[in-house]
Amino acid sequence: VMANESSEEVKTRIEILPGSVTDGLTYDRSLDLSSIDAFLFPRTGDVEIILYSIGRANVYLVDSFGQIVDYASTNTEIPSTIYLSTNGTGNYRLIIDSDTCYAEGYFTL
Repeated sequence: VMANESSEEVKTRIEILPGSVTDGLTYDRSLDLSSIDAFLFPRTGDVEIILYSIGRANVYLVDSFGQIVDYASTNTEIPSTIYLSTNGTGNYRLIIDSDTCYAEGYFTL
């Protein structure tokens, strides 16, 4: 009998670097209830992105050659979780572009 190893999967946080609000205002970290979190599952190469209250969001996973490896779009009025897949080992950039913000994260697998 094979045990389900996914419950034992370790994930690491991907640091997200906020850009600016798309309407030209500076990024505000006040009491805004919006959130962006991202995690890498090193064993599988999957990326988990959790988004809330940032409007319509487009999420891109880009490799070191500038090629889009995976992509998703979602409305974040309710908390949304997106899973993207890498192409194996390498350097990656995670781009989150929404109605209200732009953010990037970088990781190596």
